[in-house]
This record gives sequence, C-alpha cells and structure tokens, in this order.
Amino acid sequence: MLNIRNRHIKACGTPPNIDPDKVRWLSYFENPGREQSIFVVTQDRKALVYIGDIGWDRPIEVAVKDNGMGLFATDRPVRMIVNARTGQPLTSCREAHWIFACWDMTVWQRTPDEVSP
Repeated sequence: MLNIRNRHIKACGTPPNIDPDKVRWLSYFENPGREQSIFVVTQDRKALVYIGDIGWDRPIEVAVKDNGMGLFATDRPVRMIVNARTGQPLTSCREAHWIFACWDMTVWQRTPDEVSP
C-alpha cells in the first residue's frame, strides 16, 4: 500500500523493507531537510525507530531505560531522544515530537493487558 523512495545516500545503508502485515503499527516521518524516519511497533510489542541518518540497519528500540539509547526525558524545555550514555541528542525537535506522539499513540499496541480500541 505504501512505497517510499529512499532519500539517503548509500552510506546510510539499505532502508528496511517493512511488511505492514507483520507489524502492529507503523508511522513514517520526513523532516524539511528530507531526512526520513520510520516508527514501528513489532508483533512482539517492541517500539523501534529506523532513522536514515543514523543508519537504516541500526533500528533504535524506544523504551524508558536507565542506560542505553531510548525514550529519555531531559531538563530541556522540549523533551529529546538522547543517547543516555553521552546525553547527546539523536534527533531534532521535530523528530522528537513525532517519536513522542508515536509513543503515546501506540501504548495500547505495546501493552498486552490493555484492550485495543
């Protein structure tokens, strides 16, 4: 149903070939600089973000964690997705807002005990 052209250079790797029938939820994002990202909730209820600039072959698991990369609130006015080890932002504010919106929208997909709407 959806075929998106890869706008990244070859060094970013091969974009994921995601079958929408094999994931619980999927969202696509492209910022004004034409950088692309994909948010997926897998069948085993993991939230993953593929970010072309970081490398298509290195999806980031989005989760609240004390170490590693993940959904991480900072003291900045706008929450950012950061590497918890270094504190360095992985995304722009626009991308962070999109990731947090996806995170909020998929809570029912990620929590086995909740009933889907």
